Amino acid sequence: ENYIFGKFDTFCKRLDRIVDVLNTIESLSGLQNIRVEGLEPIVVKYRSVVDAIKKKSYDLLDHRKPDFDNDYNEFKSQIEYIQAQLQLFIDSWFR
Repeated sequence: ENYIFGKFDTFCKRLDRIVDVLNTIESLSGLQNIRVEGLEPIVVKYRSVVDAIKKKSYDLLDHRKPDFDNDYNEFKSQIEYIQAQLQLFIDSWFR
């Protein structure tokens, strides 16, 4: 019983991470439509991060393999960097 529910919990956590990736991509997708001088490097970085996660060929739903977990952590790290760069860019407009 514990084994089955443990696997179910692990699978649910995987689904939460997949939803987080999709929500993050959707929430930042508007960056590509903004035409402001100096924003292009951030947009290029965003596109490369999204392209990298989309090109993964393994089964995202196979919670027994850690490939997605490693890529998820890298994705989150790169998104945090993009968000920090975006914040610095916005702050520079108000100095």
